[in-house]
Amino acid sequence: MGSNPTSSIESSVRRITKNEKKKSPSINIRKNINFSSKEGMRDLYDRENKLLYWIQRAKSDLDEPDKTDVLKLIQYLQDQGKASLWIIRYITALISMRKQMTKPFRNAKENDIRKLINWIDKKGYKASTIEKFRIILKSFYKIIYGKNKKYPKSVDWFPVSIGKDRLSKEKAIDLAEFLE
Repeated sequence: MGSNPTSSIESSVRRITKNEKKKSPSINIRKNINFSSKEGMRDLYDRENKLLYWIQRAKSDLDEPDKTDVLKLIQYLQDQGKASLWIIRYITALISMRKQMTKPFRNAKENDIRKLINWIDKKGYKASTIEKFRIILKSFYKIIYGKNKKYPKSVDWFPVSIGKDRLSKEKAIDLAEFLE
């Protein structure tokens, strides 16, 4: 016992010794909660309910055949174990893109996709958001209309990345705003 008047450090926050490592592979900050399993962790963002909400939105906001195609994509992403927030991003982006198109996704030709890409580029989104939209659009077409093997002709022509020049300009602006 030293001269420190405070009580000893609680076992959940002190450094683990070699002997204690054998007891538990992870550090538990709260007692009686096993953080190595998903049941013990709280979802602060309520991801599953948000996902259910956005699936309902896809059902209500989209008409056939887009509704069926987007629901197939959602099922595929869930089967692949994609994170709920990433699936939500797919849904929100596809709903937003669909509102800009004059025909269903499956009937869209290369010219229709060019108009959509032009709209995305001029919308004022950050470069990373534009790239996400492009990733989502291309993967949607590949998974649903290309049977997850190849990109259909309507989306095969555009790259996912938007170019280093635009990204570097955006980073320079972000850095300048940060330094102000």
